[in-house]
Amino acid sequence: MACRYRDDGSVRGQRPAALRKSVTTLFVVACIVGPAMAWTWDAAPVRIVAPAGNNIDSGTVVTPSAVVRNRGDSTASFPVLFSISPDYVDTVNVESLSSGDSITLTFSSWTALHRGAATAKCSTALVADESTANDRISRNFNVRVRDVSADSIMVPKGSINLGVTVTPQASVTNRGTASANFQAKLRIGTFYSESSYVFGLASGASRAVTFTNWTPDTLGTFAVACTVALNGDSVPTNNLALDSCTVITIAKDAGVLRVVAPRGLVDSGAVFAPQAMVRNFGTDTVSFPAIFKVGTYADTQQVTNLASLDSVLVTFADWTAEPVGWLTTRCSTALADDSNAVNNSRSDSVHVIIRNTDVGAVRILAPADTIDSGAVVPVQALVRNFGFVAQSFPVRFNIGTLYTDSQQVANLPAGESLVVTFANYTVPLRTAVTARCSTRLTGDQVTANDRALKNIFRRVRDVGVLSISAPTGVVPEDTVVIPAARLRNFGNTTDSFPVIFRIGTFYVDTVRTNDSVVAFKPCTLNVSGIFSVVCSTAMNLDVIPTNDAAYDSVQVTLLGIGATGQGPGLPRTVTLRSNGPFAGRVAIEYGLPRSANVRLEVYDACGRPVQVLAAGAGEPGYHTVVWHCADARGRELPEGAYFVRLKADGITLTSKVVKAE
Repeated sequence: MACRYRDDGSVRGQRPAALRKSVTTLFVVACIVGPAMAWTWDAAPVRIVAPAGNNIDSGTVVTPSAVVRNRGDSTASFPVLFSISPDYVDTVNVESLSSGDSITLTFSSWTALHRGAATAKCSTALVADESTANDRISRNFNVRVRDVSADSIMVPKGSINLGVTVTPQASVTNRGTASANFQAKLRIGTFYSESSYVFGLASGASRAVTFTNWTPDTLGTFAVACTVALNGDSVPTNNLALDSCTVITIAKDAGVLRVVAPRGLVDSGAVFAPQAMVRNFGTDTVSFPAIFKVGTYADTQQVTNLASLDSVLVTFADWTAEPVGWLTTRCSTALADDSNAVNNSRSDSVHVIIRNTDVGAVRILAPADTIDSGAVVPVQALVRNFGFVAQSFPVRFNIGTLYTDSQQVANLPAGESLVVTFANYTVPLRTAVTARCSTRLTGDQVTANDRALKNIFRRVRDVGVLSISAPTGVVPEDTVVIPAARLRNFGNTTDSFPVIFRIGTFYVDTVRTNDSVVAFKPCTLNVSGIFSVVCSTAMNLDVIPTNDAAYDSVQVTLLGIGATGQGPGLPRTVTLRSNGPFAGRVAIEYGLPRSANVRLEVYDACGRPVQVLAAGAGEPGYHTVVWHCADARGRELPEGAYFVRLKADGITLTSKVVKAE
C-alpha cells in the first residue's frame, strides 16, 4: 500500500528534499543576519583620578583610583589592573556593570618612595572584549624628593691655635630633585651658634657654607655640629654632621694671614708696593724673614720681635706690573724651628692687562638684603668706568624672573663711578630671590666685573588669630574671666605684634607678643546679656588682613538661669538670645524689664547693616522675632556668620548667628 505525503503547508508535510532545502535556507539567513544582531562587548578605562598632579612628594601615601566604563551593549563583569612603575600592581574586579555605565574604582594604597619620573597605568581585561585598542590609559608624573644634607665639618676641626681667628665652614648637599633654599646652622661647644642661608642650591649640587668668624679663647676639645633645616625634608636622618676641634697653644709658629697687594686687575706698567699680613700664632715672641714673590720678582723683609698672637702688615720693595697676563703672588715666612708649617705661606693672583675699555657693576645698593612681601622698594646699583676713556653703555637689572629694567649711562668719565636708579620693584612673593645688575659695553676688555649679584630674602609678615579660648559660651554673672586667644604667625619670619581683645563695649585690652597663645588682663562679667567677643592683631605691613580677627560671643546669665531660657516673669535687665547654626531661619529672643525704645538689627561679618528686625516702642517681657536670613529687599543671604545687635534702655547687646547650608 502506498502512502501519500501530506501537503498542509507545514514542514512535516514536505518531502525530504524540500525539508533539507528549508533548513539550509534558514541557516544561511542566520549566518548573515546573526552577526548584525549580536551583542557587542567593550570595557575601557576613561581616566586616572589618582595619583593626580604633575608632582608628588616622596613619602606621600596615595589611594590610586580610576574611572572605567562599559561601552558595550550588555551588562559585563571584568577585572581592572592598576600599576605604577616600578613595582606597584593591584587588581579590582567589576561586577555586573550595566551597558553605558561608568564606575570609579579605588585600589590599595601606594607610597611614593622612588624619586624621579613615574608612570601610572590602568587597563581592563574583559575576556570577550571586541575593541582592545581602548583597554589601557596612562599618565606620567614626577615623585619629588625634598632632601638636603649636612655632609661634613670643614672648619674648625683637628687642632687649632688659641686666639687665632678661623672662619667656620661646612659642606652641604641638595639630594632632592629640585633646587632648594634652606638654613644651615653651625655650633661649637656651648658658646658658638651661627646660621647661614643657602639660596638656590641645584639638585645634586654641594656647597661650602661659610659662617661668622670665631676666635677661640678657651683651651680644650669641643664638639662641632652642623644642621640643615628644609621645610618638607623627606630624609631628616642626614641633616646633622658632627666633628670636633681641639684648641691648643704652640711656642713657635709664624705664618701668613693673606696677600694684601697686588690682587685682581692691575694695569701694565703700574708700580705697586707688594704687601702681606703675617701673624705670630705661637706663645713666644719671634723674629723671622718674610718673602714675597710675583713672576720673576722676589723680595725679603725682616719681621722683628713680633709678640704672641700679634699681626703686622709687611711692605716689600716696589714691583712694576709686568708681563701682561695672570701671575701668581705668594708670601711665605721662614721662622727657625717653626712648629706648624701649614700656615707658612699664602698665595693669590694678579691679572696684568693693557686696559682701554672696561666698565663694570660694582655692587647692588638696593633692594636691601631683606624686603617685605607687598612693599614697593627702590632699585639702585653702583657702576664704574675702569677704563681710560669715557664710555656710554646700557645697564640691566633683574630680580628673579619677574622684574627687569634697563637704563642708559651716558659719557661716564674714566675712573669714575655712578649710582644708577631703576624702576621701583613691587615685592610679589615670599622666600629668596637673586638680584643681578650687569653692564653691556661692546668691546669690554674685562667681562669678569660686568655683573654684581645679591641674594634677597623676601619676607612675608602675616599674623592672625586662630580662635578665641575664653570667654565663650554661658558664664554666670559676676564671674572673673581671663580673656585668651590662640594666634598664628603665617609669615616666614619671627615677629612681635600687638593683639587687641574686646568684650562688648565695656572691655578692651592690648598686649604685645610673639607667642601662639596670649592671655589678657582679667575681666569681671557683671552685666547679664549676650556680648560679642573679638580678638584681632594689629601688625604694620601685615600682607593678609583677612585672618587678623576672630569673632565669638559670651552669654552672661543671672544665677539660677540656664542657657536655654530666661524663665517666667520679667527679666531683671535687657537680654538677647539666638539659636545656634541654622539653615533657613532663626528665632531671636530679647527681653525688656520695662517699656523702652527698641532697635534690633542684623549685621554681616564685615559690620555692614543687613536688615532691621524691630524698631520703636517695646513692651516689658520677652519677645521673639524670626529672621529668614534675607536683607532689607528680601534677597536671600549666603551662608556665614552674622551679628544681631539690640539697643534698648541704654544697653547694647550683640549675639552671633551662623547660617549653614
